[in-house]
Amino acid sequence: MFANRNDGYLFGPDLFTTTDGGRTWHRQGGKPTVALAIVDPGVVWRLTYANCPGPCGLTLQQQRTGTTSWVTVRASFDGSGNSVDQQIVGLGSGRRLIAFYENIADGSVAVGTFFFTADQGRTWSRKRDPCAPYRSEDASVAAADGTLVVECEWEGNSVPAYVIVSRNGGETYGPQRAIPKWNAFVIASASANTIVAATAGIGGSGLGESEPFVFSLERSSNGGVTWRTVVRDREMLTSSTPGGNYLSFVSQTVGHWIGYGNKLWTTTDGGEHWTASNV
Repeated sequence: MFANRNDGYLFGPDLFTTTDGGRTWHRQGGKPTVALAIVDPGVVWRLTYANCPGPCGLTLQQQRTGTTSWVTVRASFDGSGNSVDQQIVGLGSGRRLIAFYENIADGSVAVGTFFFTADQGRTWSRKRDPCAPYRSEDASVAAADGTLVVECEWEGNSVPAYVIVSRNGGETYGPQRAIPKWNAFVIASASANTIVAATAGIGGSGLGESEPFVFSLERSSNGGVTWRTVVRDREMLTSSTPGGNYLSFVSQTVGHWIGYGNKLWTTTDGGEHWTASNV
């Protein structure tokens, strides 16, 4: 992800940074990075870990873009004793959200734990899980005013996933808006109304090896009330096809999606049109 035209970050678990728009990358030292996000202009937060999954020994750190030093915001930040997925979301004006998603091995309901801060991490409050009792969530910031969009999914995809929108920092949420595609596992939003949902986590084992698999990108311009397919990418998967993904807006007009392999899709008009390039 890029904080601006020059400063970018790659992690998982090693952390690499660039200050020249991606022409060169440099590995940063320290513990492995499990989550990283641009939380305010020029401000990056990351969670480092000692041992994941399980009680990970997480530490929350902050860095100014263009520098190499990190300062500790909060140490021993394990929001859930068995969390295997963590997400950092910037809400603007010093407000941030950290979401912890649990791993339940026996198939029972797993819920998320949401922590909010309104003072850049000095104090924290714990919020209710907006998707309970559903299996998993994917939180996404929708606008600079702090609007929050959350995707909720049923275990086993027995019913369509849906999005809910909060306009008051997670205190209350609006109605459920269904996402029409079963494999739209990640979301991003350019505003409270403009939301995109995309295929994610599709690897090359079994799926699409005898016939093409369709990676899709859905767009809503009315807060999830209706959706339209804006990208249909038919690909033949192989056993070496990576299952990673990335979907994010860097402004209300510019966004990026990595769905299949190393193909990068870019929009410059708020998700209405997308163009592909190889990276």
